[in-house]
Amino acid sequence: MAIYCWSRKAPYSVSEVQGPAQYVLGQEVTLRCVMEGTFPEDMAVTWKLLHGEVGMGVGEDGAGAGPEHQPLLHPLPEHWKTTRERSRTCLVASLIFTPTKQDDRVRIRCVFQHEARQIREQRESQEIRVCARPRLSKIRVLPDWDPPEEVPFSVQIQNFYPRDIHRVEWSCDGKVWERSALSEVEDNVDGTFTATSLWRVPSRCLTQPEPRVRVSVQHSPADTPVEGELSLKDAGLLRPPELSQISVLHSWWTFGGRKVTMSCLITGYFPGELSLTWLRRGVRGAGAVALQDSSEYSIDPGVAVLARDGKRFQRETRLHFTPSLLGDMGAEYICQVGHVALETPIESRCTCSLTGGYQAQNPAQSSPQLPAEDETPLPHHGANDIHVEGTPLPKDPPSSTEQGSAMTAQPS
Repeated sequence: MAIYCWSRKAPYSVSEVQGPAQYVLGQEVTLRCVMEGTFPEDMAVTWKLLHGEVGMGVGEDGAGAGPEHQPLLHPLPEHWKTTRERSRTCLVASLIFTPTKQDDRVRIRCVFQHEARQIREQRESQEIRVCARPRLSKIRVLPDWDPPEEVPFSVQIQNFYPRDIHRVEWSCDGKVWERSALSEVEDNVDGTFTATSLWRVPSRCLTQPEPRVRVSVQHSPADTPVEGELSLKDAGLLRPPELSQISVLHSWWTFGGRKVTMSCLITGYFPGELSLTWLRRGVRGAGAVALQDSSEYSIDPGVAVLARDGKRFQRETRLHFTPSLLGDMGAEYICQVGHVALETPIESRCTCSLTGGYQAQNPAQSSPQLPAEDETPLPHHGANDIHVEGTPLPKDPPSSTEQGSAMTAQPS
C-alpha cells in the first residue's frame, strides 16, 4: 500500500523587501514588497521595525491584530509613511522614510496577512546601515610651519557617519605621497562627525612648474572617494625671486691668465625650484648666447638655502671664466632667472669696458632685496673685492702698460 502526500501550492507569491543600496542620513528612501497572484481584496499589510529580536509593528491604518502588531508610534513619525498600490493580481506595499542615526542596524519586516483566509506571509530586509557621505572643506596652509622646512596642509572632513574613515590619501603633482591618519575627530549635534587631516610635505619636494596638492577621502571601501585640490598659487605661497646686481671678483692681475668670478644673489623666492641661465652678448650686436660648462666657462648654480621661517629660499650663483682683452671688451654678461611665480624671466647684467673694470647694471626689477632678518645670509662679495684663483699676488698698483690693458665695468 502506498501513501501519497501533497500540499497545494499557494495561488500567490511574495517578493523580498527591496530597498536602496545605501541608506544616506537625511535622504528619503523607499522600501517595497510585492504580492502577486490571486489573494483577497482586503489583504492587510503591516511594516515592522526590528531591533534585534524585538519587533514593533506599523500598520497602514495604525492598528494590528495582536500585541506584536501594535503601532511603533502613534501617530506615525513624519519620516515614516506607508502606501499601497493594488491591481487585479498585484499588491505593491511601500514604506517611505528618511533615515536617522537611530535607524542604523535595524531590519524592516513586511507582513501580508488575512485572518479569515489564514494567510500570513512575511519578508525581511537586510540590516540597514545608515551612512552620511563626508564633505571636504577647502585645503588650507597652516600659518605656523613646524618644522620650518615642511609645509603644513590641512583639510576638514565634515558631517560623516559612521565614525570610521577607510582612507585619507594626500598627493602632490599627481604623485601619491602618503596615507594620513585623522588628527582630530569631533562629534556634531546631529550625530555625525567632523575630522581634521594634517599633512606636511618638505618644501624641496614642491618642484613642478605649477605645484598642486590633492587629498582623497574614502569613507568605506565601497564608496567613491571625495577629493579636494589646492594650487600653491591659489594658496598665496608663490613668491618671485629678486636679483642683486652682479658682483665681479677680480684684481689688476686677473687678466694674466687667471679667472674672474661673477656672482649674483637670488633671494626671497618660493618654492625652491627655479631655472638659471648665464648668457653672454658680444659687442657686434649679436644676440645673447647661453653659456654652458666648458673649458672656457664654469657655472656654479649655488645651493638653495631655506630661511628660518621656511617660506623663502635664497642662493648665490657664480660664473667663472678667464676674460680676454679683445674678446670681452664691451661684452655683456647676463644672469637670467625663471620661476613659477614669474610670467617672464628676470635678469641682472654686467658690461665690460676698458675704463678700469666691470660695471654691473641694475637688475630688471625693483631695487635689490637684502636678506630679511630671518633669512640665513649668504656670503656675497662686493665689486671691488680682490679675488684671484691660484697663488695670491701682491696688491701693487699696475704699471702704465698693465693699466692700459685693464678692463673695467661701465654702464651700457
